[in-house]
Amino acid sequence: MVSRCITVYASVTSGNVVSSGTVHFAVSVPSPLLLHEVVVESVVPSLTEVYEGDPVDIAVVVQNNGNCTETFNVTIYVNNAMIQT
Repeated sequence: MVSRCITVYASVTSGNVVSSGTVHFAVSVPSPLLLHEVVVESVVPSLTEVYEGDPVDIAVVVQNNGNCTETFNVTIYVNNAMIQT
């Protein structure tokens, strides 16, 4: 968790005494929650029936639903063999 430090200055008086002092303290304020949420919205092949050797385009829509910038790879496998990344 990342926190920010805020310094607060306050003048303090005590009872009827005319003197005052200064109190210094730090407050930790948590940063907004960092949400990592990359989701695959859809995977759509250009053809639903193909023969060995036929070319097929595959449209993959990936969306970042979190609040952090993400870098990721999309890799396509067929029968445990990588065919595109």
